[in-house]
Amino acid sequence: MKVGVIGGWAVPRCQLEFWVRAAVPTGWELSFWPLDGAEPGFWPTPDAVSQLDLLLGWSLGGQYAVRLAEDVGLPVITVASGPRFAPDAKRQAWLDAFTKDFEKDAARALKRFAMMIAHG
Repeated sequence: MKVGVIGGWAVPRCQLEFWVRAAVPTGWELSFWPLDGAEPGFWPTPDAVSQLDLLLGWSLGGQYAVRLAEDVGLPVITVASGPRFAPDAKRQAWLDAFTKDFEKDAARALKRFAMMIAHG
């Protein structure tokens, strides 16, 4: 089984790989695309995933995996992910507050973001 794994924005590759390798059967061929700090140009493209059997996406990576899966007709599994990053009515206010927090203290903002992920 060939699986493409697309990580979330604040999840380092080493952590993502640890979680996924612990959960999937031995022998599965895994390709990882962590989005932590990656520019959109480095994200997987439909061509890059077209030979896979399955996409798995974590958080923001789950949303991106759903869109890719639609483009190439792959099954997709999302983990800690919803159809939108934040509800429409709250999105701009939340993003503005997060940006302000991030600019003030990036480490603290990322820690808070990781806690929000953990709490769902």
